[in-house]
Amino acid sequence: MDDFPNRPLKAQGSSPPVKKSRIDEPCQIEHILLRPNIGSVEKVTKQMWVYDSQWF
Repeated sequence: MDDFPNRPLKAQGSSPPVKKSRIDEPCQIEHILLRPNIGSVEKVTKQMWVYDSQWF
């Protein structure tokens, strides 16, 4: 007896899911450069404030 009656059954003879090639995925820098509104890839070192709502 099936413990999960609402679970869809696997189709017999179905092929496994197709894996995407790593060639299609951009590296980290390419990923950012393809989306220019995200921000720069350059490191920024300056003092900044962080707001913590638990303390205010």
